[in-house]
Amino acid sequence: KRTKDRFSDSKGIFWSKDNYKAPVIVSHNEAGRTVIEWEMPDGATNPYLNIAYLVAAGLEGIEKKLDLPEADSSVGQIPETLCDALQAFSDDTFFENLYGKRYTEVYISEKMKEWESYAREVTDWEVRAYLARI
Repeated sequence: KRTKDRFSDSKGIFWSKDNYKAPVIVSHNEAGRTVIEWEMPDGATNPYLNIAYLVAAGLEGIEKKLDLPEADSSVGQIPETLCDALQAFSDDTFFENLYGKRYTEVYISEKMKEWESYAREVTDWEVRAYLARI
């Protein structure tokens, strides 16, 4: 829910030179040096793991000589739920190669328990919306 419009400026995965809704902004300062600004995808994420995968992704791009997408062109969307994020995480071998198979399996298993607990919770909204119909 934290990635919904009222909490986040953008759900797209893209970089920009001047669009402050972009998760990554690459610009130049007065001295002509390149400045990279990165907005954490979610305040609940682990900043150390985020920095590790950001650096690893950049290094992989350099090593494989991958082409950088054009500025402001989206290459995807940030998952909207924890369940969607876990699916994307488990589908992408990049994370397993970075963190290791055992860590990735344990992380997904524990976070899936968190999602299942959340999914079983009856919210105030559900009580208001559905009990009124009885």
